[in-house]
Amino acid sequence: MAIPRAFASLSLGLTLVLVVVPLSSMASNILYPGQTLQTGQSMTVGNYSFTMGTDCDAVLSENGNLIWESGTKYLDRYCYLSCSKTGNLVIYRPSGTTLWQTNENGEEGDYILVLQPEGGKLVIYGPALWSAGDYYSRGMPANEAKASRISMVVNNE
Repeated sequence: MAIPRAFASLSLGLTLVLVVVPLSSMASNILYPGQTLQTGQSMTVGNYSFTMGTDCDAVLSENGNLIWESGTKYLDRYCYLSCSKTGNLVIYRPSGTTLWQTNENGEEGDYILVLQPEGGKLVIYGPALWSAGDYYSRGMPANEAKASRISMVVNNE
């Protein structure tokens, strides 16, 4: 009898490790592609939280004090929030129709919503539009940069 109980305990322990560890290793201040912020869920970092309320209002707060809200309070119930493949932050009604959105539509890619610890800002990050130090940007003549959709603004004051 001792062997089956030990096996059952080991099996349960292994199952908990496999299920709980991946969930707990996700950052609580980042909404990754394909994830949603469901009613009552929050993103948190330091004293800041971004919460999807049961009243469909998305609220950013510091120590419980309001910083920003989506202005969708009481327009429906049990909504959810997601970041689209084009970088548009959207609050959806339970039916799946759009209640509110940022109207930020970039090129399709993997965008993430980040609640930053510095100042509690919500920022959407996505595919890089330009970077320095890679093969394609080193010493590229201006006409090639323009042809490859790279643009730079230089202030010569």
